Amino acid sequence: MRRDEENFSNLLQIYKSSSDEIQKKRISAISDLWEFAMEMKRSQSPLSFYDIFLDSEIREPKTQEIIKEWVGELPKREEFLYKLSELSDKESRLRPFINDEAWRVYNVYRRFISRVLFQTYESIRKGENILNWKDNKETKALLGVAINKEELDHIYNLKIGSYGIILAYLEERLIIEMNKVFTGEFNLRHQKELLEQISEGLCPGCSSLNDVIDKPEFQFMRVGFT
Repeated sequence: MRRDEENFSNLLQIYKSSSDEIQKKRISAISDLWEFAMEMKRSQSPLSFYDIFLDSEIREPKTQEIIKEWVGELPKREEFLYKLSELSDKESRLRPFINDEAWRVYNVYRRFISRVLFQTYESIRKGENILNWKDNKETKALLGVAINKEELDHIYNLKIGSYGIILAYLEERLIIEMNKVFTGEFNLRHQKELLEQISEGLCPGCSSLNDVIDKPEFQFMRVGFT
């Protein structure tokens, strides 16, 4: 029995050490992901005209002249493609330590900015008027991956400021996921899932680790939990 206690205690120590190390990597990864999001945001700053003009004003010739002056300050298309390639490489290294919800929101954020930028690049290349990003139905479908239909429809119905509101909304969602990592909430949830798996392996049919410990043959496990 003494040997069982020592083995189980050692197992818990190894598990705790591994869990703490993974938590550090999660904090580092989610912090880097936020920096990547802000880097994307800085790239598109000239697109702020979407938050200044009414949807109806964007289509006016005089407004188009002003807009084209502003978008001239956007990074060159080739530069932006290179930036995306760099970010993609960095993101792939972080992925194992990013929870699914944070990853989903971030990717919608990044792709939304990219789509609006490339839509603008394409208009300039063709010598056409710069269109309102809302006019692209595929962009709305992309946003629907992270924003429910009711909220998205409400934002789309706004006559001004909807572009910035989309960015702020997705940033807030990402911050919520970051806080889950910083406070340890996500790590605790992951630990609970692992312990439930251990419980099922030790005692099929037991609903929790406490049920396992209550069994006479597993009394030695109490050393790790009392």
